[in-house]
Amino acid sequence: MHESLFSYQLTRPYPFKWFTPAVIVGGIIATILFSFINLATNGYVLGAVETLDLNSTITNYTLMWEPLLNKKLIPFCEPHTLQVGTSYYTNNTMLSYRLDSIWEKKGYDNGGPVYAELPYKNQRLYDCTIPKPIVYIEGIGRTSLQISREGYGARVRAAIDCSIDIPEGTRGIQLSASYDLNPDSELWAFPGRDSDTKASLWWGESLLAWHYVQLTTKVQKSEFWNKGDNPLSKGHIQTPVRFTPSKPQDFETSNFFDFSKFSFSAIGDDINFTHKTISSSLIFYDPTLYINRVFYATVMVDLGQQGLNILSDPDLLQFYSKNITSIKHYAMKNSNPYLSKRTSKDLATAPYNTSDNYTLAINPSTISAMYLCQVPIRKSIGSLIVSILIANLVFLQTSYKIFVFSVDYFMVKTDPLTRSCAGCGAETMGDLKEGGFHLVRPIKPGDDDEEEV
Repeated sequence: MHESLFSYQLTRPYPFKWFTPAVIVGGIIATILFSFINLATNGYVLGAVETLDLNSTITNYTLMWEPLLNKKLIPFCEPHTLQVGTSYYTNNTMLSYRLDSIWEKKGYDNGGPVYAELPYKNQRLYDCTIPKPIVYIEGIGRTSLQISREGYGARVRAAIDCSIDIPEGTRGIQLSASYDLNPDSELWAFPGRDSDTKASLWWGESLLAWHYVQLTTKVQKSEFWNKGDNPLSKGHIQTPVRFTPSKPQDFETSNFFDFSKFSFSAIGDDINFTHKTISSSLIFYDPTLYINRVFYATVMVDLGQQGLNILSDPDLLQFYSKNITSIKHYAMKNSNPYLSKRTSKDLATAPYNTSDNYTLAINPSTISAMYLCQVPIRKSIGSLIVSILIANLVFLQTSYKIFVFSVDYFMVKTDPLTRSCAGCGAETMGDLKEGGFHLVRPIKPGDDDEEEV
């Protein structure tokens, strides 16, 4: 008989009743377990996405099993580089802020290092202060579009100093913001205007708009500006903040701002004149006072600075909005209908009432920036099914071999019924076919006769 180089093994069924159910049930459980493991380890890849909401992106894309099975699938985002000279919004998308300077907070007083950029990862701003808001008033020098809407325009501007913590330490940043209801473009409204979810900021914009209308209308009617052959063309009023308000009365006193200096220039003259104090009898004194306070409050809310604020205190808001109706009538009566109609669109047209259904609040604020993130993304269905099937086959085959090896090693060797075969006890081929045979125990050398079992 020819003998091949390759051989085969003879097999027989296991004589255990529990073996078949164990293999079936165990196979089902193993298939489910291996499918889950393969999905977790091979079903996802890291993909790049851009997002404005860094924290939510990290939370939403974090897989509940990744810390145990595949740490490479942990989502992460690169910091956004804030650059000096660039403008940004906060997550409230209200006022626009230009980043003017960055310095190391610890060494600021001793001439510490300054930076041109700052790695930023959604850190909150804190300890923000507004040292000196300035109100600019202009006649000529504006665009023809602005002049056609109103004879005089106004702009409130302020520098804001804030602190921010990064892994390298604390940094100080200076931002600048301004408000103008009549800019040289159509972008006059706050982009994130929402009276439902951002009620305090909505009221801030409303008060800014109405007090702007009041200020520019009164300047236009003021003899101080229009007296003589050479009316004043432009000017600015500096109003340093004397203290941080801690009680409602602080917002109601004129001492909150120091009207220390104002400067004006006349048409046709090369000279300008300044005064250390501004008279409270001037017609534009009160509007300047009010618009500064409201601008201060709006910036603080937009930057998420907790504390006493006109826009979060119902009584203060009621006090500062009580003149909205009269301002509207005054502006319409004195030839400023365009801005009055613009202000009436989607903004408050009546004073705040404590019974109104507005949720006044100061919410945490961060600088709005676009982040590039690496997040787990599931493979396509076809690729996912094929990869899981192939991996499952490998795992199931390995598991079955381990199971069979364990049964053979621990049970088959100890069971006498599994240590003999049918052919060993048959005397003839007929006996084997008909089942007429008896089991025998193998004969050891030296035994005389075959011992029946």
